[in-house]
Amino acid sequence: MPENVYTRLRKHHAKKDVIELQTYFDTESTVLGFVHQVNDEFVSIIEVDEDGSYDGVIVFRWDTIFFIRSCNSELELITRLSLERGEVNSIKKLNITSFQNAIADINKTVGYVVLYLERLEKKYCYVAEVLEMGEFILLSEYTLLDEPMRSEILVRMSDVTRVGYGGKYEEDLLKQFQDK
Repeated sequence: MPENVYTRLRKHHAKKDVIELQTYFDTESTVLGFVHQVNDEFVSIIEVDEDGSYDGVIVFRWDTIFFIRSCNSELELITRLSLERGEVNSIKKLNITSFQNAIADINKTVGYVVLYLERLEKKYCYVAEVLEMGEFILLSEYTLLDEPMRSEILVRMSDVTRVGYGGKYEEDLLKQFQDK
């Protein structure tokens, strides 16, 4: 079978090695991590940073990937460091049959979700608790302006390009609310 994005993701899922990839929606940054799950439409990536530390989980449509980098000495070192830390070994599998199912599963499991809206001229990222979901998602967003505060935001489900949880930024943000 010829290599394509789907077969490559399945290969790296089986190998349990770190890859670097980029999507059409975010051409300014790359995703570094392990392929945690992959199906006919979606992929779940356990993100790690350059020293192999866990940095959250993201889910997105794999057909938005335009490159995958793998099999170089830097990525092999990150794989080894991350596996030695053991942080990525206990990450729960998600229902990634749709964005709606992934969002509901994440929100139920950790109490919040990170939603990315990248199809628009400006990119948006919300760390929020999901209040209602259908064609639109009603969120109770966590924000830091002068102080921690919450606000409700309504976004269209079809504008969501990625969902996630557990990253360092959002965990630090949530601590601000717990300390309040």
